[in-house]
Amino acid sequence: MSPNDELINELEGAVREVREAIERSAPDAWNRLAKSEQWPAAALARHIAQGLKPTTASMMAVARGEGGEPELTVEYLYARADRHAAHHADVSKADVLALLAENATATEKLLSALSAGQLKESGMLFGQTMTTVEVFQAVVLGHLRGHLRSFEKTVGLPTATG
Repeated sequence: MSPNDELINELEGAVREVREAIERSAPDAWNRLAKSEQWPAAALARHIAQGLKPTTASMMAVARGEGGEPELTVEYLYARADRHAAHHADVSKADVLALLAENATATEKLLSALSAGQLKESGMLFGQTMTTVEVFQAVVLGHLRGHLRSFEKTVGLPTATG
């Protein structure tokens, strides 16, 4: 199995976890407020699905040798995410699932096209020097799985970590 295939398998596993949690969530839980983010579960689910785009863009900036995004701050991301959540509090499950599938497919295509050299390329992100693979694991997968745990708690589903 190529390194690209391994990354794609990791992504598919994380996306499957997100999809299954969204599908299993009860309709009345969709409006519950997530304690960590302070957003309705619906907005949190959309944030997870939409988040694949900018996290993948950060990974690709590193892969292309553009040096990453040293100016990116956590504070900026939180403010942007809060605005996003406010605009998408009433999103449907179907819309979130479609967005998740679309963005996962786009990320898989980009992952499959990365060369061995691009996977080893490094850049600055959040004040740290990281390789493309490290950005994928910490940022792309980290974003998916981190918010997934919050979503599961919010809608009353068991989490993988208990």
